[in-house]
Amino acid sequence: MEQFKSEYGLSEAEVFIIVKKNIIKILKTKEEIEDTDHLAEYGFDSIGMIELIIDLEEKFHILFDDEELLPENFQTINQITRLCMEKLE
Repeated sequence: MEQFKSEYGLSEAEVFIIVKKNIIKILKTKEEIEDTDHLAEYGFDSIGMIELIIDLEEKFHILFDDEELLPENFQTINQITRLCMEKLE
């Protein structure tokens, strides 16, 4: 994983950890989720996606645009981390 910091001082690794912790909390799972695993396989659905979006917007003080709120943008931890990093730059 590339190590660069957003203008808010968070590295991609730090954002990744926050995203992953939020997903684990939402899914209420103890299973190990890999960076590229499709979250739907763990039961991540549209309600979970909305909960995650709210959590991330509050945590990072960002707003996702309507056109970004597509299920295909929230399929893996890596995709979600990249989307957050884009918002934080």
